[in-house]
Amino acid sequence: MITGESGITICYILLAALNTLCFIIHINPNLQVLFQTPLIVYIGAVHSIRLYSKTTDTKKEGIETMTKKDAMLFPIIAGVTLGSLYLAFKFLDKDWVNFLFQFYFTIAGIAVITSFLYNRTKEGFPELTSNILFTLPQIKFITDAPTNFDVLYTLLMLVSSPIGIGYLVTKHYMLNNILGIFFSLFGIESFLLGSCHIGFILLSALFFYDIYFVFFTPLMVTVAKNLDGPIKLMFPKIWEWESQKDFNMIGLGDIVLPGVFVALMFRFDYLRTLKNLMKKQDNLPKDKKNNTNIQFTLSNFNTFLWTFFGYFMGILSTLAIMNFFMHAQPALLYLVPGVLIFSSLAALVGGYFSFFFGYDENITLKELGIVEEEKKEKSEEAKTN
Repeated sequence: MITGESGITICYILLAALNTLCFIIHINPNLQVLFQTPLIVYIGAVHSIRLYSKTTDTKKEGIETMTKKDAMLFPIIAGVTLGSLYLAFKFLDKDWVNFLFQFYFTIAGIAVITSFLYNRTKEGFPELTSNILFTLPQIKFITDAPTNFDVLYTLLMLVSSPIGIGYLVTKHYMLNNILGIFFSLFGIESFLLGSCHIGFILLSALFFYDIYFVFFTPLMVTVAKNLDGPIKLMFPKIWEWESQKDFNMIGLGDIVLPGVFVALMFRFDYLRTLKNLMKKQDNLPKDKKNNTNIQFTLSNFNTFLWTFFGYFMGILSTLAIMNFFMHAQPALLYLVPGVLIFSSLAALVGGYFSFFFGYDENITLKELGIVEEEKKEKSEEAKTN
């Protein structure tokens, strides 16, 4: 669907290199945060275009589009969850609380890594995906239907399991980071905001949420320091082979939540460019899956690149101010203005701000005839909600 895009390969190489080199030499944790988080956001955003592929069944994957109501309730639900965790650490045994979370994230991590790899390999092994080994019955409140385990998914689950089990046994920060990276990539590529104005509502609400819980309550910092689970990336301040105790940390929420807006801008540029090309010519180039190909250029993906740069500047600002004041910073305080301001500037300079701010992903997909029937029904349900 995207041609001429080589950056994602470079990002994978750099991400793997940074996580490998830290076993050999000490890499400044500020540099790790500065480079690893934008790399993850870039990869996740570009991968999110798979949701438009004719071979992707978003309904089967359980991917939902966020509504305005969801966006407004999200910070409230996050606040209640944060408060509950704070009370749990205050009144319950810390080791038991952490064990329950670590066990949960181990299972979830194995599932996420398996699904991430499966989505990228299933079309290359049709003989493995068509062979069902066993089926799990529907689990009330968890699954909507029985779950089939084909040969490929089962093999990938066996490959992913040592990472999750290794983390549960050792709690090593490296395995924590591997799980955290996969959680972030999967979240960014699968979380649909649906429209720009919903993205603005969500991020603006989280902007104030982060400020309040970091600067005016002890909840955020206390939970971050006490919760031992792959909900954050951890970078050691001092290199020691046997044990690490002091880390720079960044929560996965500071990667995923702005990241889903960056991903929305990537898909926005794809549809904007496609719409412009369809006005000029009829026979657009297609890939083997009959998806329309769009060339990855500065002009075609202008909004995405501006927004991605805004995310990078937000991370840079967070680190600079954190080191200057020597105090934990609410990263969304800098990331939210970064992505919202730079995306708006791109639209203003490009002369398409009205289309940008009124953009609705589901409506545009229907207008361009990209969605399938089940996706159309889903779009109508999202509008009703």
